[in-house]
Amino acid sequence: MSVVGERLLIAATLEGVGVGEDVRRLPAHMSYHAGWLTYPSDHRYELQDRMDEVFDGRILLKGATGGERAMYGYNYALPGRMILGVEHYPWVAIHSLVKSRGGFLPPDSPFIDSFLPHVIDTPERAVAEDERLVFPSIVMISQSGDDPMKHVDVAYQRNPQTEAYERQA
Repeated sequence: MSVVGERLLIAATLEGVGVGEDVRRLPAHMSYHAGWLTYPSDHRYELQDRMDEVFDGRILLKGATGGERAMYGYNYALPGRMILGVEHYPWVAIHSLVKSRGGFLPPDSPFIDSFLPHVIDTPERAVAEDERLVFPSIVMISQSGDDPMKHVDVAYQRNPQTEAYERQA
């Protein structure tokens, strides 16, 4: 399937990722939505402002742990693990804004309005049941068209001393 235009992903990563980085494959991550989203580029500042409100200076994901195993993705072909102890309000704040002005991909997904934090297994990383998780970065990643490269547009780094996320310049 060909992807047209730019799509975005807001996710907490299990390894540090910084602004301006380009990656072919995303590191293990917990998406804040059921998948990719779209948002008008001329109003992207609204989405970034909302992200600042819910992430910058906040202590989040402190109680995140691995839950039950489950299957995700198209045709439920991707093994992963539910994530427990994740705050609901960042999802609600971002979801309502995207729903009012943007959209979700695929647009007919039955999970668009569901808060289902999870991490899909990667060859390098699979979350264990009851594993306490630390997410060093929360990022907004963009991907244009069929380009396999993904670009980190916005990143919040977890300060190990305060445990709060701070927007990276």
